[in-house]
Amino acid sequence: VLSIPKLYSINLHGSLLPEYRGAAPTNWAIINGERTSGVTVIRMNERMDEGDIILQREVKIGEEDTNITLSEKLSELGAEALSEAIGLIEKKSVTFTKQDSAKASYAPKLKKEDGIIDWSDPALKIHNKVRGLIPWPGAYTHFEGRILKIWETKVLDSPSDRTVKNGKVIDIIKNKGIVIKTASDSLVIKYLQLEGKRILDADSFLRGHRIEKGYRFS
Repeated sequence: VLSIPKLYSINLHGSLLPEYRGAAPTNWAIINGERTSGVTVIRMNERMDEGDIILQREVKIGEEDTNITLSEKLSELGAEALSEAIGLIEKKSVTFTKQDSAKASYAPKLKKEDGIIDWSDPALKIHNKVRGLIPWPGAYTHFEGRILKIWETKVLDSPSDRTVKNGKVIDIIKNKGIVIKTASDSLVIKYLQLEGKRILDADSFLRGHRIEKGYRFS
């Protein structure tokens, strides 16, 4: 396939290579709390995402960006970058830049188990997981023996009370959400979805399901 074109094959990748080579670059960038991302056009070779760079364009990752919104940003940016790269190829004015493999990081294909929430993690880490795993597999915990997917959260600065176990509900705030104790700060669950049901805001969910202060998610 690489030998078919008269010149060479090119590819558009959703990261600033050599960072986040692999299948899920936007997901892992958000999960890992990155503040910037971007797109890279490369001349393809036989190795995954390791070809010489033709051009790159950078974009900021907003605090409330999810995998979906970041992907939308990069799709628009990528279209512009790809058009520009083709123009450079037509003019024979491409300057190829080799990737520094010593700086490479990887974004492996997601698995369903990647979505399991560990409530002993800091609130920010869980919040980033929620943002990065939308729409699949989603960050999830368990409630009454069923999967409970978390769709939107907020980190709440709060002193850590070591007498309270991680995963416990420490407050329920009307019109804001369910506050959960974590290893560092607290996490407010704003939107959630019980397995087989539709997405609800916290207030609506609580009208149909009994969760009180002291309940512990697992």
